[in-house]
Amino acid sequence: MKIDYRKYLTTLAISVALAFLMLYVAFGLIYFTTHGNPVPTSLTLLIFAISFVICTVFYRSRLGETSISLFRGLFLAICSTFCLLAVIGGLILTVEGRIPEPNMIISALAICIIISVILLSVREAKE
Repeated sequence: MKIDYRKYLTTLAISVALAFLMLYVAFGLIYFTTHGNPVPTSLTLLIFAISFVICTVFYRSRLGETSISLFRGLFLAICSTFCLLAVIGGLILTVEGRIPEPNMIISALAICIIISVILLSVREAKE
C-alpha cells in the first residue's frame, strides 16, 4: 500500500498557514482594544472599496444577479477588510514586542491548527 505524503503535507501546510492567520487576527483584536484602528480611516475606506469591487464582481460572475451580488459583495468586503486590519494590528503588536508569553502563543497556535483542520474538513465535506 502506497501512502501519498503530499496530501498530508498540503493539509498540514494549509492548516498551519490558516492557524497563523487566525493567531494574527487574535493579536489584531488585542491591538484594537488597546490602541484602536492601526490604519488611517482614509486607507481603511480605500481597502474596503477595493474589496467591495472585487467581491461584487466575483459574485456577479458566479451568480449573474446584481442585487444578490451587491449584498454578498458588501458582506464579504466588510469581513475581508476587518480581517486585513486585524492582521495588520497583529503584526504591529508582534513587531512592538507586546505579545503574550511563548507558552500562551504555542497553545493558541495549537488550538488554531485544530480549528483550521476542522474548517478544512467541513469545506471538503460540502464539495
